[in-house]
Amino acid sequence: MFRLPENVKSDLAGYKDSLNQLVRGEISAADFKPTRALWGIYPQRKGTHYMVRVRLPAGIIRAAQLKALARAAMQYGDGALHVTTRQDIQIHNVGNLGDTHAMFDELKELDVSSRGGCGDAVRNITACPLAGLCSEEVLDVRPFAVGLTEWMLKAGNSYHLPRKFKIAFSGCSRNCALATAT
Repeated sequence: MFRLPENVKSDLAGYKDSLNQLVRGEISAADFKPTRALWGIYPQRKGTHYMVRVRLPAGIIRAAQLKALARAAMQYGDGALHVTTRQDIQIHNVGNLGDTHAMFDELKELDVSSRGGCGDAVRNITACPLAGLCSEEVLDVRPFAVGLTEWMLKAGNSYHLPRKFKIAFSGCSRNCALATAT
């Protein structure tokens, strides 16, 4: 099962400091943008609300994590969880950017993070949705997707790429995760 690396948990203090500087007017929204993007936060239409993209390595989520995300969506967003094709969950219409630190602080306790959800970073590492169940799979790829996610989240250089980078794992020749490009 995925474990959020300690450096991601401790880096939340830096996020909070930058967020507080923005709230106090010490830095501009443009100066805060790289930090915001690193933590998976996009402005939505008209720039008054935000979307937070939470990573689910290999698309795996425990019941307690799903409940915590549902609570976060109710408390900070529009009350809905949006599942993406990249096995992420998005919380839309977060109205107060200042609330994001509290949300991240709550989610980190359950090994859930939005770190690397936006910007020029290694995005969520996905796996075949049938991994571990497929009768044709040669290998259950979930541990590899989870392990690589943990390793990439620890690596500071995975957040400063020239463009976003997407990785997927498939365990059979049907390639359900679209891991190969032709």
